[in-house]
Parts: sequence; structure tokens; C-alpha cells
Amino acid sequence: MGILLKYLRLSQEDLEKPGQAESNSITSQRALIDHYLAGSAELSGMEAREFCDDGCTGTNFDRPQFQEMMRLAKSRGAACIIVKDLSRLGRNYIEVGDYLEHIFPFLGVRVIAVNDGYDSARFQGDTGGMDVAFRNLINDFYSRDLSEKVKSAMRVQMRQGRLVSHAPYGYRKSPEDKHRLVPDERTAPIVREIFRRVLAGESSGAIAADFNARRVPSPAAQRTGKDTPKWTHKAVLGILHNLKYTGASVNHKMENRFLRDRTQRKLPPSEWIVRSGMHEPLVATEDFEQANARLKTHRPPARARPGRRSNGTYDRVYRCGHCGRKLQKTYGTGISFYCEGGLADPQSNCRRIRFDKGAMETALLEVYRTQMCLLDKRQKAQISGRQPKSPVAGRLAALSRQLAVGDAARLARYEDYREGRLSREEFLLQKQQIAQEQETLRQEIKVLEQAQERSHQTNAARISEQQTLAAYARACTSADAAIRQMYTEIDRVTVYGNTDVAIAWKFADLFAADGTAR
Repeated sequence: MGILLKYLRLSQEDLEKPGQAESNSITSQRALIDHYLAGSAELSGMEAREFCDDGCTGTNFDRPQFQEMMRLAKSRGAACIIVKDLSRLGRNYIEVGDYLEHIFPFLGVRVIAVNDGYDSARFQGDTGGMDVAFRNLINDFYSRDLSEKVKSAMRVQMRQGRLVSHAPYGYRKSPEDKHRLVPDERTAPIVREIFRRVLAGESSGAIAADFNARRVPSPAAQRTGKDTPKWTHKAVLGILHNLKYTGASVNHKMENRFLRDRTQRKLPPSEWIVRSGMHEPLVATEDFEQANARLKTHRPPARARPGRRSNGTYDRVYRCGHCGRKLQKTYGTGISFYCEGGLADPQSNCRRIRFDKGAMETALLEVYRTQMCLLDKRQKAQISGRQPKSPVAGRLAALSRQLAVGDAARLARYEDYREGRLSREEFLLQKQQIAQEQETLRQEIKVLEQAQERSHQTNAARISEQQTLAAYARACTSADAAIRQMYTEIDRVTVYGNTDVAIAWKFADLFAADGTAR
């Protein structure tokens, strides 16, 4: 007997919906489910486990406890999932329907929604499934309607200049009004010091290094509650560019394009909602503008030396092997990369990472060309040594037909037994024989399907390699084109030192089993 899984979910939207917080609370859901189980002789004796996502939206299934529950279900360790109602399972009409109609039946998992009167053991092939579909559709529409209402309410608060996000470094939320900012006695002096030192001519990197030497808590450290995130020149620049320090409220800088959008898009300043004089400023507007005017903006040089031109976003693959940061560009007569961790901590190994982009690309391109040569040789060897196609598909079709014949035979034996042409003992014996034969067929089908899947994967890898070689051949017309193509095939370049580099390719590396070359 499998395990019974109790799933509970409460989102922030449920808490904010008037009159619904108590009925949807985790405690209420648990009590309702336990009461239902106590009244069921079939389910009350089963081993039960509880999974609870408190504060997670139902518009997607990226919930930690739900995913943990699904891992148990996929391991065939679950017999039944029980929820208060189907909206606790999710509010996405299409995905909830997919789980109820395909995924859970495939896994052999029974689903019960207490308040909806839904039990998948009773609704299989029944018109009750139509009622479930309408419930899921209503839950989906509820999420969409709620999303628009929340957005509208947030916009109203933004236009009033009220705080609708976290408090920036240097401020905290007012104890009397959580939508208003007041200076933080611990960090506000740090913000003022940054503006004062920039106005005096100091660089953002020098300020960051000094703060780290003095062990001043960084914005990242304040958010995480840890000491490890250090000051960087980017953290200093983030404060210098933040208009909120002039006393203005700045909202609507990013937005979701549609419901369940996983990434927000940045909005241009013309679409921001800005209101001045909404809280006590930490810096005068004139000082803010003057400090930003003093900042040096790093731009590519007008006349770079040959071989040192930027490839845009193609070259954003370099990582520090010591701290894991993405390496930053610096522009002079050419382009170099460095780790900003070295600016934050002069004693760290990150300080040693600084290399010329052109020299690095020359070395990487040589490795890439060698990889392509070896890939071409392997492709030719595979073509010359290719074996005849195995008739796996035909055998699978034949086995499937035999399974269907067995199903028909089992049904015929049951009809004979029901009509009295077979005794109970004869029926059970023949039923067992047919079941054994079908189990043997299923095992053979499973082995053949695994072999077919491996063959598909091999063919897919071969096609991918052919496409990689074709793209490389097209890119060989110029050095710039070859470098751009090389970057599309690189997943990551981890730099430990100027002569110690690990390359992770997107295709299978021919020098190392783990996909990296050093």
C-alpha cells in the first residue's frame, strides 16, 4: 500500500482576500483533511505525509514542497494525494488539468479534493470530470482577475508616493506607517559618506575597498544577514544612482508583461512613477546631480587596437574561479577583463585575475578549432562504421499487438466465467497465465523502448554535432565570425589565473569526460 500525501497551500493573495484568511489558513486546511480521513475507513489506516507551501502562489508549480511531493509520487511511493480543494493544488487551468487528466493517472495516484467533492477514483471517464474542468477554469480566471486588481491597487499606491517594495540601504520602514521611509540610524551615515567622498573626488572602487577594510556592512550583507557579501564598486554606484536618497519615491521601474511571467522587463525612466518630497532626504538634489556628473562612465574607445573589439554580449562567459563572480570589462586602448572581488578585497586571489581579451580569444580559438577537427574526424568514423538500422520499431508494434490480444483474451475468459462456461478455478488459472505472459511482454517492451530512447539520444547528439560543424564551416570566412561562433558554443570560461583556465563547451568535450578542457 502506498503513502497518502496531504498537500496544503496558502498564498499571500489568500491572506489579503477579505473574509477568506481563516477558511484558507494552513490550520483550517489541515483540520478539514484530517476530519475527512477520520471518517473514511478506506483511508484512515494509511501512512500519511504532509507537504505544506505557505506563502506560495498557485499560478505556477514551482513550489518547493509541491515538487518534493511530486518526486515521491514519481518514485511510485504515493497512492493518494488529498487537498482541501482543487485551487490549493493550483490555479492554472491548463496545468492543473494536465496533472489531473494525464500525470496523476499515469503515476497511478488517486486525487481527492474534499470541498469540491472530487475523487479521481469515481470520476474516471465520468461526466463529473466536466465539473472539475469548470472549477479549474474558474480558479484560473480568479487568478487573472486578482492579478489585475492587485496591479491596479499597487499603481494607486505608487502614484500616492507610498512605499510598495523593500526599504533601500540607508532607510527603514516607519514603525507607524510601513508605506513610508525613515532614515536608518546605522546605515544612513554610510550613504551620506559615499556622496561626500565622491564629491571630494574619490572613486567608487576606492570607497568600496575602504569600507571592506573597515568592515562596514554592505547592502548585500544587510539583506542576507551574513558577513560574506562585500562592498563592490557596483554596490557604491547603485547607491549613487538611486534617486530615492533625494527624498523622492521611485516606483514602476520593472513590470511583468503577463500573468505568470517569470522575468520582469526594465522600463525606461519615462515610465517610472516618481514623486518628490515623500520622505526625509539623505542628500540634497544638487549634491546628487553633481555626484552623478562626476562619475566616470566606461565606454569602448573610439579607436581600439586590432583584435580588441568588443563582441557585445557574446563574450559574457568569463567567470572568476575563486569567487564565482562574472568578470567585468574595462576599456583602455583595448579591452580587458577583471574580477571586482579583487577591488573589494585586495588580499583575495581575485586580485590576480586580469587579462587582455584579445590574447584570451586567440588561445580559446585555437582550442575551439582543435575541437572542431576532432569532431569532424569522429563524425566521419561514425558514418563509415554505422551499423544497419535495428528493426526495433517493428518489434515494438508486434509486442503491442500481442498485448492487445492478451487483453481481449482476458476479457473473453471473464465472459466465459460469467456465462458459466468456465469454473472459478479455471478462470483464475487462465487469468494468471495471461497476466504472466503480458508481464513478460511488458518487460520486453520496456527494454526495447530504453534501447530506442538511447538510439534517439545518439542520433540527436550526432545531428547537434553536424550542425555545430556546419556553423563552424560557415564562420571560417573571417576571424571575427569564427570568434562569434566560438562564443555561441562556450557555456562558461572559468578563470583561475592568466594561464589557468577551464572551458565548459555546450557540446560534448573531446578532451575531458566532464565536458571541460583546461
